[in-house]
Amino acid sequence: MPAGKACAASASTPAYVEGYAAAVLLYKLGWSAGSYTLKLEHGMASVMPPKNWTGSSEKLSTILTHVPGISSVKILLPHAPKALSVVTEQPQDTSPQSANDGQFFPRGLLFRPLLADPKQPNFFVSDRVYHMPIGTFNIGAVGFGGTLGLYRWNQGPFGGQLQIDFQAGEFSQFDLVQPAPILVNSDFTVGIPLTWRRGANSLRIDFMHQSSHLGAVYYAQVHPTHFTLSFEKLSAIWSHQWPRWRLYGGGGFLLWPAPKSLKRPYVHTGLEYRGPRILSGWARFVAGLDIKNWSQDGWQPNTSLKFGLAYAGPDPAGRHLRILVELYDGQTPNGHFVYEYRMRYIGIGTYLDF
Repeated sequence: MPAGKACAASASTPAYVEGYAAAVLLYKLGWSAGSYTLKLEHGMASVMPPKNWTGSSEKLSTILTHVPGISSVKILLPHAPKALSVVTEQPQDTSPQSANDGQFFPRGLLFRPLLADPKQPNFFVSDRVYHMPIGTFNIGAVGFGGTLGLYRWNQGPFGGQLQIDFQAGEFSQFDLVQPAPILVNSDFTVGIPLTWRRGANSLRIDFMHQSSHLGAVYYAQVHPTHFTLSFEKLSAIWSHQWPRWRLYGGGGFLLWPAPKSLKRPYVHTGLEYRGPRILSGWARFVAGLDIKNWSQDGWQPNTSLKFGLAYAGPDPAGRHLRILVELYDGQTPNGHFVYEYRMRYIGIGTYLDF
């Protein structure tokens, strides 16, 4: 290990660094164990990519040299006349704490945001057609928010990494049938997720608050039944990632809900798919199925399905643009109407991740 880096004895072994690198390659490139070879010697990682790999050697080198304990990378290409050696020295760690111990504002997330969850904070705009018992409506939905990593422990419990995040989001719906769009409802969420990851397994434990507010013009015109809707929620979701598929499941419990009549427990499950890269590596097909069962509505499934194309540059931790078809069937997920109607909608949305 480079001088000046204080790390535990277990973290200095080649086996630890190789395991760390394997988790990074699975998470960022989708390389499963056994599809490639990786050997570490004196800080140099020698890697033979999967068969028929056509990715960027520079990108692979950049990913691996961000792994604590790897200072240079040698990429072995069987079809090349000789091994390609990309030597990139790791910068000296001048922070008070070693990257092996932890770091403030880490790059990336340990728990990948849920693709099809209607209440996953991100930036989006969507045009939807709502089918409800009271009628059919053209609704414009917009959202702002995301997740920011605050601190990461690289030597977390059970041999994994541990990270504390800050998460906030705003979700609004506008009635587009009117000559001028009218704000119907806005939901605001803020939370502190604690996430853990080891290899293909990850866990998110989240404590969050939600409050909902009707639009002033909508309230004046429609005069709906007014009540305060807010709650705190404690939830936990476990996830397992394969190269193309992801399965997750868990549940949660409402704390101090208003109104108090809200029933508290729910179950949350889902499945995601991310296809191989197309269009010269700049896009891929993605799909997500998210299901929530609330005790409030007799444990009936509330199902969200989203699928479409995701566009991203060569940096796996950079920005992502998604164009998605959206289908929903279940209890209305929006604020003051959340327990009043079962409904369906179909729409198309544009999502941007930072």
